[in-house]
Order: sequence, then C-alpha cells, then structure tokens
Amino acid sequence: QVYGTDLKNRIDEKSPLSPETQYARTKKDAEISILKLISNKNLRGTILRLGNVVGQKIESNLTSLQKLTFV
Repeated sequence: QVYGTDLKNRIDEKSPLSPETQYARTKKDAEISILKLISNKNLRGTILRLGNVVGQKIESNLTSLQKLTFV
C-alpha cells in the first residue's frame, strides 16, 4: 500500500512511495522513523514490505486473526 494503487509497472524497493490511505501513510512514516534511528545510532536494520499471499486455499490475514481471537 505504500506504493499507491496506480501500478502499471513492476515495483521494487527503489520505486517511489505514494501512499494513498492513512494506513499506508503511517507505514511510510514508520519506515522513515526506523531508517533515521538506524542512521543516527549507527545500527543495522532491514525493512520488509511483505505482500499478501494469494492463491487457492490461502487464508487471509483477517481469517487468521479471527481464529486466534476465538481460540
């Protein structure tokens, strides 16, 4: 979501960020904060932008969370 929704080409970690929702903007802001902290404190770190897994018989994140809630 941090890349926006107008995705005509493939995206990678060098693609410009263009968040369109408040949720996506907070993810971008969190990444910037982490990168600043890593830089200022001379730390090492990695930011992962994991996509949702889709396909046959794949449960959504919401379904997984619901199962955890009702255990």
